[in-house]
Amino acid sequence: MSHDFAKNKKSKKRNGPQARKVNNGHATPGWVFFMLGVCCTLAVQFAWHTFTDSPQLSQKLQQAKQTISQEKPAEKPARPDITFYKTLPEMNVDVDVESVADRGQKIYNRALQAGAFKTESDANQQRAEIMLLGLDATIEPHTNADGTTWYRVIVGPFNSRSDLNKARNKLVSQNMQTLVIRRD
Repeated sequence: MSHDFAKNKKSKKRNGPQARKVNNGHATPGWVFFMLGVCCTLAVQFAWHTFTDSPQLSQKLQQAKQTISQEKPAEKPARPDITFYKTLPEMNVDVDVESVADRGQKIYNRALQAGAFKTESDANQQRAEIMLLGLDATIEPHTNADGTTWYRVIVGPFNSRSDLNKARNKLVSQNMQTLVIRRD
């Protein structure tokens, strides 16, 4: 059996703004509460300033300041006596160790070959590209056993492995393959 709720007068529930109860115009407006809060705040501030600015209170505050300033300041704790700096130079430790012989480290002398070309113009073009990267490059002609001449583009020489690796990384980042060669 169906039921028509629209016609039913008993189940009248309102939602939204219509659901608010109206007190027939007797509701207190919001501005009254706001003004009541402002008045209370002003009254409390007035009472506070009246009592804190009293001459008796200011005399008590001055007396408290004088007693604090007259008190002897707390003594600083005595610094510990540090003798480390005095005794260390006087200490000697005798050790029986034979000195290590100098290994005579070899000089690191390497270079990078950045290309080998059949024509000198191609080698000069490669050299120019390398010099634009901030590296020093030279061209060395080399004749093979069969009589053909190749023009090598040499970068370096380098006295340390780190310098060699930095230059090699720079060239590889520009898609230039390198070969480490020994320079004696």
